Amino acid sequence: MSDIKLKLKIDRLVLQSGFTKKETMLCPLMKIVQMRHKDVDKQQAFRVTKLVLEGQ
Repeated sequence: MSDIKLKLKIDRLVLQSGFTKKETMLCPLMKIVQMRHKDVDKQQAFRVTKLVLEGQ
């Protein structure tokens, strides 16, 4: 999966959760991404999730 598609999916997760973007959301978001998208490796998921939480 491309970084752009993954970023959109993670943005959607954060938006639907109702919580504000914080560094503490990293672990739960990583778990959700790895459960839903088995084809995404951990490094890509971590990198994109980190970017989303930083607001870039």
